[in-house]
Formats: sequence, C-alpha cells, structure tokens
Amino acid sequence: MGGELHLGAVNEDDLYAAMDWMLARQASIEAVLARRHLRQGTLVLYDLTSTHFEGRHCPLAQYGHSRDERRTNPQIVFGILSSAEGCPVAVGVPEGNTADPKTVAAQVAKLRERFHLARIILVGGAAAC
Repeated sequence: MGGELHLGAVNEDDLYAAMDWMLARQASIEAVLARRHLRQGTLVLYDLTSTHFEGRHCPLAQYGHSRDERRTNPQIVFGILSSAEGCPVAVGVPEGNTADPKTVAAQVAKLRERFHLARIILVGGAAAC
C-alpha cells in the first residue's frame, strides 16, 4: 500500500502510529464528516458487527456471541454510522460482548449531542432493532 500512495517503505510501527494519530483526532474528524454528510431529517445507516480477537490483552475484547463461529476467542464489537449514500461518518467500539440492541441508544445520543441532529431516521441491521 505504501507504494501505491508513494509513501515509501511502511512498516507495522508506522501503521500503529497512524492509527494513534487518527484516534487522537477521531471526534473532530467525525464532526467534519457529519457536517459534510448529515442533515436534519436525514437517513442514517447503522451497522454493528464483530470479529474474533487472537490476543489476550485487549480490554475491549470479551467472550460472547461469535458471528465468526469462533467461540474460543474473545470478540471485538464495532459499529459504523453512515450517510444514506454509505459514506462512513463515525465508528464506535463498545465492550466485546455487547448485544446489538444495547448499542442503539448510544448512537442516537451521539447523533443528537455531538452532531446536533434533532430529527433523524436511523436504519440498522435486523439484530440492532
């Protein structure tokens, strides 16, 4: 990938540093994306999924329902809010064994409080509703 973007050699430490840089700016990046792609009364798409985790030291990973059929591995759950066109606006990572419906209220609060949207139509996967 580094070659495609003309970055030169990119190693694992560079990728972790880039993720740390983005994490520190996540709220401001999401705010810009929300202003650009979401409006009052807009349709917002929400999807929650999980993946298994191979390590044992991630505080967010927990044992629970495995969508990957990997019950012996801890799970990491993540949700994405997107515009009606599918442009990702925000991402969140609740604790590992969080059921889909328990994450919806936090997403609605994020849309109201952080993105200042009073009227939305939220469409989520069948398990999230």
